[in-house]
Amino acid sequence: MEDMHPRTSLAAELGVEELLKQGRYLAALDQIIPILYGEVTPSPRRQEAAALRDRALAALQAYMTTATHPPRTRMKFGTSGWRGLLGEDFTLRNVMRVTQGLCEVLLGPEGAALAGPLQIKDAAEMRERGCVLAHDTRFMGPQMCAAISRVLLAHGVRVIFIGTATTPEVSAALFETGAAFSLNLTPSHNPYSYHGYKFNPADGGPATGELTGPITRRANEIFDGDLPVQAISEDELALLPKDPNKEARYREADPIALYRQSLQKRLPFLDLPRLIEGINQLGMDLYIDNGYGATTGKYEALLQGIDPARLHVLHKAPEFLFGGKNREPSAENFSELQRLMAGSPARLMVGVMNDGDGDRFIGGGRQAVLGMNRFGPLVVRYLTEEHGVRGDVTRSLMTSHMADAAQRRYQPDGKLNETRVGFQFLKPHIPTSVNSFEESDGMSPKGWSRDKDGICAALLLAAMVLETGKTAEELSDLLETELGSFVFERRKIVGALSGEALAKAITAHFGGFVPGQSVAVPGIVREMCVDRVDTRDGIKVVFGHGWWFGVRASGTEPAARIYVETYAPPGASVKLRALAEEGKDHLHAWAKEELMKAMG
Repeated sequence: MEDMHPRTSLAAELGVEELLKQGRYLAALDQIIPILYGEVTPSPRRQEAAALRDRALAALQAYMTTATHPPRTRMKFGTSGWRGLLGEDFTLRNVMRVTQGLCEVLLGPEGAALAGPLQIKDAAEMRERGCVLAHDTRFMGPQMCAAISRVLLAHGVRVIFIGTATTPEVSAALFETGAAFSLNLTPSHNPYSYHGYKFNPADGGPATGELTGPITRRANEIFDGDLPVQAISEDELALLPKDPNKEARYREADPIALYRQSLQKRLPFLDLPRLIEGINQLGMDLYIDNGYGATTGKYEALLQGIDPARLHVLHKAPEFLFGGKNREPSAENFSELQRLMAGSPARLMVGVMNDGDGDRFIGGGRQAVLGMNRFGPLVVRYLTEEHGVRGDVTRSLMTSHMADAAQRRYQPDGKLNETRVGFQFLKPHIPTSVNSFEESDGMSPKGWSRDKDGICAALLLAAMVLETGKTAEELSDLLETELGSFVFERRKIVGALSGEALAKAITAHFGGFVPGQSVAVPGIVREMCVDRVDTRDGIKVVFGHGWWFGVRASGTEPAARIYVETYAPPGASVKLRALAEEGKDHLHAWAKEELMKAMG
């Protein structure tokens, strides 16, 4: 019998055709994603969705290749580069304009005044040493790098192209090649719809405001005035020989080889051959989630010689849409690895997950989840007791005070450095700190990169488990026994205000706290007496017994983050630890209510 109700096409059902006609490419992809990755979707519809995805991406690529409009959102550098939406902000022309602004500032008269933070003598040295150029697995990364190369080469700047690379590999490449700076096309852990432009000077760490400010100003002048861009032609770039010689104008290099070489030189406590041998001999299972990002294939390359039966890798191939999910390192995303680990008979095992550009990390075992609030202090303990490393401990303002306890116990001759949020503020302390880390899952140990490194963190966790013979769960319990219970929570609250208006509203509402003041928090019976108030980055209020809360505005969206931590000392009773858990919930509920008042 003939079907009286023939099924409409998926494109018509989802409104994709109309969205593509309107140039709303990301909206079209957002409609396709639930069908493409839905677990219960019948296979024919998934195939149709895949074809629609390819059409939408092709249309988006054509648009990004030819579009001439400036970014829809004013271009600016945040804590880790310029980020924006595909097509809306990021187009080939726009990344070329920003690169033109960068070249004009760094190679012009203004660049001479920036020689100190750049660690470069003059423009001639900058041209000679050149730029390390890379991209993550985001859409049109290679094309954007080619467009950037055309601008750099036109300004006489050598290009060292390392292709698909993680942020840690870019930092290592800077060190190994002696390049003057790097440009890395990545928005880190942001959703698929974003791209990013990360500029690091010669030290390999995030550029500070004294560098990014003038570049931002000049780039926006170029956008506003539709000023010309100096670039060689696509044909000229294509004809350049891919010469590995260091004197070549344009050369290509292997990022993982440079990273391995840098590890061998600079981190004697991270011996890769020994790590591989230990994994094979003790039969430790290593579970890796690449999250479809730039760490794809990197662990296999670093750990060549490992028994294949010991290495379990998720999401082996990169994908522009990241499987339809936000792939930032989180306890929720890490649970996929834990489900796999539950079926392993091995006693020792390690699970690790990185974000899109490999600078962030979360790890653990069957039950333990080691975010940086806990893993950072574990690294301090491990490097101190197993390798005799000495120095300070550095954390960002809104990071757990377990770092402070780790410094007092393991490095009593050092000091605790507390910085503003953003790794560019941590990087001056990295040379003298056993570990420098922030709660948003970034770290760098002593002697290593001035930027975050999630690959190094993962390798350190594997080495830690092997050398101590303790599981991730046992290490986590041991840390709590020695340092106490730190109960931390961070939440994002979205509202109508953003930017400076939101920051001012937070300051106006929370800025009245003073040391010695008593604060009544519903549900908490103990006295909440303010010990100190920090206003360097939002508002942080620390109470006399080690509990604290913080509130700070997002720099990129109409949202603020609440940070809360409570504490029970080592050896505390079950009742006291339970009170800390409950106290965290009460303190967070109160802070959220107050924040909502501030946000109107």
